[in-house]
Amino acid sequence: MKSCWSMGMVIALTLAMGCRGGRKGESGGGSSHEGAHERPDPAMELAQKAEEALNLGDVDGAITILENGMVSLSGESRGRVLSLLLGILVGEGRIEDAQNRLIKALETGDQAAALEAFGIIEQALAAQEDGHERVLAWCERLDGIQTGKEAAGVVLRNRLTALQALQRHEEAMEALMGAWEILLEDQAVGLWSWLVQSAMGANRLEIVERALSEAERRGKPAALLRAAAVTRIELAFHRREIPTAVELLVGSADRLDDAALSRLVDVAVRVAQEAEAMAGVERWMEQFLAQGAFRDRANARRRAVRWYIGRSREAGDLAGGVERLRRLEAWGLPPPVLAGGLTQLSDLVLAPETPVPAVEVAIAFARDLLGRVDSDLDRAQVVGVILDGGFRTENYSLLEMLLQEGVPGHDAVWHETMLNKVRAHAALQRGDTEEAVRRFRAFMKVIEAQDDGGHRDPVTDERVTREMILGYNAKRIAGLLEKAGRIEEAAEARREAVRYYRKALEEFKPEDPEYQTIKKNLADLPQA
Repeated sequence: MKSCWSMGMVIALTLAMGCRGGRKGESGGGSSHEGAHERPDPAMELAQKAEEALNLGDVDGAITILENGMVSLSGESRGRVLSLLLGILVGEGRIEDAQNRLIKALETGDQAAALEAFGIIEQALAAQEDGHERVLAWCERLDGIQTGKEAAGVVLRNRLTALQALQRHEEAMEALMGAWEILLEDQAVGLWSWLVQSAMGANRLEIVERALSEAERRGKPAALLRAAAVTRIELAFHRREIPTAVELLVGSADRLDDAALSRLVDVAVRVAQEAEAMAGVERWMEQFLAQGAFRDRANARRRAVRWYIGRSREAGDLAGGVERLRRLEAWGLPPPVLAGGLTQLSDLVLAPETPVPAVEVAIAFARDLLGRVDSDLDRAQVVGVILDGGFRTENYSLLEMLLQEGVPGHDAVWHETMLNKVRAHAALQRGDTEEAVRRFRAFMKVIEAQDDGGHRDPVTDERVTREMILGYNAKRIAGLLEKAGRIEEAAEARREAVRYYRKALEEFKPEDPEYQTIKKNLADLPQA
């Protein structure tokens, strides 16, 4: 077997050493003259010499260089050189040789170096045919060697990974519970949770039940009991015993941290969707939100609110969504949370199928909320909903007032552009064609001067380019002029719209939905 894989190990080790910079305590920011006097890293020198030997095809020579050089090294440097040595052996197909050298390091008390090198052999074995069985055999071999707790923990984790991959869930759990004391508490609890999740995913629920009983029988540590409480709830959801799951969740919520509660919110929603049990989960969400159970669990609360408001959004029910927001408000949820929920409903404000009275309800809620949000981001989001609603309800005086007060996050050019647009629509509303055309032209002039970054239509999600905006407004001006009897000017505006739309087509492919939208607009225009 050739040794280019081993050279890759040399390069990786060299880069790792280089990234660590100079000696401990030095910043590495001195002059080049000062750097020239730094003592060379002996591990780096060994790596370079081994690489030279490998470049000459002298694998045994590279191994000898590393073995002899390791004698004078210690700690992390020794471990990295041992990793490099084992990597060369593995790359040459000499896995047994690599295993023997690692065992020798363990038997001679060289724990630090062995810990750096463990992964080399485990990965090489796992990559072979029947790799997980080979890893287990390797772990059995290591069990007969006296090692420290840290090395024993690595062996245990390798064994659990192999058993889990082989779907031998019961053996994995027994191995973990029998060696619990060699792991740090958070490591042991994390592995326990991983194994029970794996068993549950494989529908080996009897193993999950036994693991829960054992954890509860032990009664410690507290972290394991919390993990067991979460698993009991997830198990009930897995069995589609939703009332039981909800009852357990309500009883345990005050003992669960944000991460655990967030995960359970997601599980509840997913299972409710699969089991068509939305009403039961919704009642639980309302109960939790009303009682303030999420108050100190910001992420879980955010997910619960998003799902709760999302129910109205998915139904296309803007008025119902605002009613839910008012419930959240009555339950004491803070204005930033309400602003996020309102933003979630924003696309319904512009949707043509949303009744105008529902839009007016949303505007009223947003205007009331605007005075209670502090951050620029929240204010911009709430104002954005009011602006969209103002266009839908043709409340141009409200829009002009908001724009004159200023919208956070937008510059003077944007405000001028929006004011022109609003005043154009206001003029149109009162029948002032001359003012409307002048304002639309001013709006087009600003748009034409801007870089075309494009944006997404919030209703159709289609991309809207500068030329599409200009074409649409030229087409609208043509219609206004035609109604006013200014036929020649109307014809020129139509020709202008055609030119813009034809240019807009160049941005898209025929299969794009935007292309079809532009073609439809062109078809509505007389081509004269």
